Amino acid sequence: MTKLFSRETIDFLLYEVIQVEQLLQSDYFNAHGRETFTMTLDAATEISQRIMQANYVASDRNTPVLENGKLLVHSGVHAFVKTYADSGLLSATFPFEWGGQQLPKTVNAAVEFICMCGHNSFIMFTDLMVGCANLILSYGNEAQKQQFLPKLLSGQWGGTMCLTEPQAGSALSEITTVAVPQADGTYKISGQKIFISAGDHDVTENIIHLVLARIEGAPKGTKGISLFIVPQFKINVPPLGARGLNDVTSIGIFHKMGQKATPALHLGFGQEGNCTGYLLGEPHQGLPQMFQMMNTARLGVGMTGIAIASAAFYASLEYAQERVQGKGLSAKLADKGSVAIVHHPDVRRMLLTQKVIVEGTLAFIFQCYYYLDLLKVSQTAEERGKFDALLALLTPVAKTYGAEMGNVSVNQGLQVLGGYGYTEDFVLEQMVRDVRIMSIYEGTTGIQSQALL
Repeated sequence: MTKLFSRETIDFLLYEVIQVEQLLQSDYFNAHGRETFTMTLDAATEISQRIMQANYVASDRNTPVLENGKLLVHSGVHAFVKTYADSGLLSATFPFEWGGQQLPKTVNAAVEFICMCGHNSFIMFTDLMVGCANLILSYGNEAQKQQFLPKLLSGQWGGTMCLTEPQAGSALSEITTVAVPQADGTYKISGQKIFISAGDHDVTENIIHLVLARIEGAPKGTKGISLFIVPQFKINVPPLGARGLNDVTSIGIFHKMGQKATPALHLGFGQEGNCTGYLLGEPHQGLPQMFQMMNTARLGVGMTGIAIASAAFYASLEYAQERVQGKGLSAKLADKGSVAIVHHPDVRRMLLTQKVIVEGTLAFIFQCYYYLDLLKVSQTAEERGKFDALLALLTPVAKTYGAEMGNVSVNQGLQVLGGYGYTEDFVLEQMVRDVRIMSIYEGTTGIQSQALL
């Protein structure tokens, strides 16, 4: 099986560059040590290789299908989600009281990177569960936490974030999804959302949609947007309603260029006037709340670009070491006959370009996650302000650089293979298709430039 990443590099970045063990001085993280970190990374490596890498090509060729009203995804997704949840990795960064391990986000970033190298699409299912759970933990009332967190963090329920609408892409002030207050404190949701990753599937018992909508009569623009918990199926616990369909409809599936294992849905909410939603947090605070999830996702997108680049580097390196073509140019190789192309200067240039992009960018993104950990354990308002400011500055840079340079690096990998790289006989063409979306996900490169300014 082709190598996907360098564990030596990951360890070097964590322990020598970032010096993640300094976090263990805080009360929040002091249950850990290098031994627990090593065990966690070992578990991620096993899952990445045994389940994720093993299903990478097959899940691209066998895409999700709608059958008898059910959206069926590749069997590898089922195996991954169950194994990832059962291993404790799904809930690892959450507090002990919610079944988590209080694992530093920096170490968890390494876990994610390792898994993304194996399959950059499978990981989206679990990332969305974690993202939803984090928002409910931050802004939900006690009943909502008790209702949703255990199911999300055990992998029994899936999650999504529903922002984009057919007429409103990056301009979220133009969304038209409406929430009408009901006498029992719930809301009736009506509207449509598009490009909803993992918006429907057969992996989990239920899917929890976090939906941006405007409460009836709310101010125009972004100031009138609120955030709602909208289950695919109604919850059988008073006062959340009786079990049954919640009028969430899969209108269509987008046929994507890459990342085909994760379906992207066009969803309809309340087409029959019977979609129930629950306000998360305070009214009209939906956009700031959702951006907590979005900013974490942006770091993840940048890291995904580099994870695909890492897998592409090792795939192209393996090919270059095995493909014999042409005479060596150095005096040492001049009389050796045909040589492996890894000896040709231009091929070496392309390989080294990939290597430095992957290692340098990964160090930068790990540093951003380290600032998230430092923010978590900051003792003063001054410290929190410092790390908040750093993350506000660096998050759009990390997302953009990881995405754009990931594209550059993966294309260099394909170029190493020449004509073979353009065929389905080798995995590089799939990686080129998969990495392309990273410059678009969670705000295009142009949008990130506005955020930076």
